[in-house]
Amino acid sequence: MTRASLGLLVALAACKSDVTAPPTPASISVVGSTTFISLVGEVQTLRVLVVDASAKVMAGQTVTFNVVDGGGTIAPTSAITAANGEATATWTIGSATGLQRAQAQVSGVASPITFLVSAVPAAPATVAVSAGDNQIAAAGSTLAASPAVIIRDRFGNPVPNISVFFTVTSGGGSVNASGTTTNNAGIATVSGWRLGGAAGQNRLTALALVNGVGGNPLVFTATGVAGTSSSMSPLSTTSQTGTVGLAVAAPPSVRVVDAGGNAVAGAQVTFQGSAGSQTTGAIKLTDANGVATADSWTLGITVQSYTLTATSGALTPVIFSATARPSTAASVVANAGNGQSAIVGRAVSTEPSVRVTDGFGNPVPGLEVVFEV
Repeated sequence: MTRASLGLLVALAACKSDVTAPPTPASISVVGSTTFISLVGEVQTLRVLVVDASAKVMAGQTVTFNVVDGGGTIAPTSAITAANGEATATWTIGSATGLQRAQAQVSGVASPITFLVSAVPAAPATVAVSAGDNQIAAAGSTLAASPAVIIRDRFGNPVPNISVFFTVTSGGGSVNASGTTTNNAGIATVSGWRLGGAAGQNRLTALALVNGVGGNPLVFTATGVAGTSSSMSPLSTTSQTGTVGLAVAAPPSVRVVDAGGNAVAGAQVTFQGSAGSQTTGAIKLTDANGVATADSWTLGITVQSYTLTATSGALTPVIFSATARPSTAASVVANAGNGQSAIVGRAVSTEPSVRVTDGFGNPVPGLEVVFEV
């Protein structure tokens, strides 16, 4: 090898040793804030900065964006840093209120950037009845269920802090306070809707003080019936005997009258049986004769006394009672004296006995039992 060739090789080796590895991302940071408040369905811009170990911005680096929880979408999911080292994506916030998270990450950096948004309801879009419509009560009385409306955004989320005014528009009567505000569940309630003194239909209008809401205003209706309940008395027997697990022969029935003894129609009567018993048709309205009758009252499976209480507003309750007797005999089992030994010709020490029960395990008295060798 010539001296010139040797010199060339040495020079090439020196150049090769001067070559260094390209810089790699050392950190990723947010440009702006990582936490913010946003309306559901709204678009937010996510911006991050990528630098190397010398804190120099890095262009051409791939940043991955993704939604962690809360729904919504991010576009693009993969972005390249520009000359200023920044990468940008848009996050369309999910439709559910509450906390939502998204992340941005670059290859070579272990810890991603986490964005946290507190999603709040969008603008009110609809108003609907929540409770208290189509009630029936005595004319001049206050309705049992307070009328309420619910306001939601276009995604169905309840919207709080919306003013709603309730106004009596027909039938007379009044409400305690006309103005109210939706709570965190999006519900605005008016208390104390008192019907007018005349029998017939009453109307209450609810108006949400916001533009562009579907279903606004809403109209509640209630029917006032003639007469005011004054007393309630039993129409069926108040004391009877039945069989465990079966309905009593005479379903409890009551009659509601006004102060003059006239039948009050449309009064609500609630029949509530004691523990173990069951009532079907537990809530009834009195008919034109002032009568309300439970569909049935089924006694429990234990031999004991059961009670049923009929109530209607503030009237004195009517109490019915029923004594449950055992059902038909279903099983006979040894009770005592089985498997004994004794000297031939002598009586065993324990007299044999059996226990007779019905299908629910209740003892059945009064049955003839024959013991035969």
